[in-house]
Amino acid sequence: MRAALAAALVAGAAFAGDAGAGGSGSGGGQGARLATEWLRPFVKALSRPVEVYHYAYRPSARLPAQGPLPAEGPSVSEYLQRKSQAYWNPDSATRPYMMAGGLYAAIDPVITRTFGGIGDSWALFQLTLPAGFTFVDVRGWSDNGGRAQRFPPAVREALGQEGCAVDFPSEMLVAQESKACRTLAVEVMRALDVGGLMYRYQGFAFDSCGARPAGAVGAFILTRPERAERSQLFTSESPGPGAATESHRRVRQLYLEAKGLGSVHPVPWPDLAGLAPPERMKTWKEERLFGCGKHPEDGLPGGGM
Repeated sequence: MRAALAAALVAGAAFAGDAGAGGSGSGGGQGARLATEWLRPFVKALSRPVEVYHYAYRPSARLPAQGPLPAEGPSVSEYLQRKSQAYWNPDSATRPYMMAGGLYAAIDPVITRTFGGIGDSWALFQLTLPAGFTFVDVRGWSDNGGRAQRFPPAVREALGQEGCAVDFPSEMLVAQESKACRTLAVEVMRALDVGGLMYRYQGFAFDSCGARPAGAVGAFILTRPERAERSQLFTSESPGPGAATESHRRVRQLYLEAKGLGSVHPVPWPDLAGLAPPERMKTWKEERLFGCGKHPEDGLPGGGM
C-alpha cells in the first residue's frame, strides 16, 4: 500500500520542488535559511507507528455522496494528493487569521469530527504513519510553561526584512496571513524535508492516556502523505456486522469512550453495537494514539534546544 500511495501522490510532490529526501530545497533568502536551521532541533521521528484521522465531506472530496466506497485504492490516494498539494502552493489566497491549506490530521477520530465530517455524508481517512516518520513540532516548549516557541531576534529580523513579520514558527508554518510568510513556509518545509508538522490542537484524555498537560497534544498537517504506511477510508454508512473490520470497531469504541468524556458526536454505525469490543484496546491506544503512551516524541520540545 505504501508503494501505491507513493505512485499516486507523485503529482502532489511537484509542489514540493526538487528537494527530495534529505534535500536542502531551492535556496531562498536569509530568513528562510536562518529559520530552517533554528527549527532543525525541533524535528522529531516517530518511534512507533501511529494512526491519525482526517474527515472530508464526500461531495467536496469528489466522492459519491452516498453508497459504499472502497477502503483503499485510487480514490483514497487521489484525494490525499489534492489535499496535500494545497500546502505547497505559495500562490494560494491569504487573509488575516486564515490557516494554511493542506491535509490536516488529528490524533484521534472524534476530536476533529466537526471539521469536514459534515452531516451524514462524511468520509473518514485513517492514515498510519510509520516508525521513522519525521515532523517538525511547533506546539510549544516543555520548560517554558508549554508556551509557543519564539524565533530569536536575528531570525525575526531576517524574516521581517523579507516581508514576514512573525514572532512564532507556528505563525509562519500554520497560518496563511501573508504572501511573504506563505512563500517562506514552503521554502522552510521543503528544506527540512519532513513528512509534516505538528501544531497545537485538542485531544481526548482517553482511559490509559491520562490527563494530558495543556498544549501537550496537537494535530498534524501532513505535507508528504506519500510517506504514510497505509491509508484507509471509512464512511458514515456502516459496512454491516459481517464486513466490519477491527479498525471499524476501534473507531466506534473511541467514539463511545469520548461520549463519556463529554463528546456530543453520535457514535457511528449503530448496527455494530452487538459486536465484541476490540481486543487489547488499552494497549492499542498506548501504542497507536499520539500522546497516549508516554513515547519520547509525544512530549513538547525543550526550550533549551
